[in-house]
Amino acid sequence: MYCERHIGKLEVIIADTSNSPSDMIFVSRKSTPDRKRNLHSRGQHLRGRVSIFRGGFSLIEIMVVIVIIALLASIVGINVKSYRDKASQKKARADIAVYVTAMKSFYADKGRYPTMSEGLEILAPEYIDQISLDPWGNAYQLEVPGAEGAFDIICFGADGGEGGDGVDQDLTNWNAGSEDQQ
Repeated sequence: MYCERHIGKLEVIIADTSNSPSDMIFVSRKSTPDRKRNLHSRGQHLRGRVSIFRGGFSLIEIMVVIVIIALLASIVGINVKSYRDKASQKKARADIAVYVTAMKSFYADKGRYPTMSEGLEILAPEYIDQISLDPWGNAYQLEVPGAEGAFDIICFGADGGEGGDGVDQDLTNWNAGSEDQQ
């Protein structure tokens, strides 16, 4: 491929030297009438400023791509964290529901609920396979008598302490079924 353009007094010649789109010679120089005639013989007299362009990416292009990837990764990371928090709360609600069922089975067999000193541990292995920790690594708490009934099973949320909003909110057997909590 051979291409010659005249832009004012500037002469631009593009010559493909290897039949590869990535290797091209670009020549620019001032145009004079006698040079125009000699340049028509397939790139002879390609003297002047010569640059060889190789296919690839500039540093700026690579940096822009890295910034875009970083922005997308941060957006995905934020969304994944919120889903993980919601899943942890749902697991805590499900665990509390299982413990409530085990407590009712214990009451049906023994005619009483476990005392606070016996704790939830008395339910295993007869009424439940094992007593697990909440999704945040804290133990579920048992209060007998409870604030809203014969007993309360409490998960203190992500902060491990009483109170809180969102993922730190306390879950109990009397509010664990409420899905409107964040």
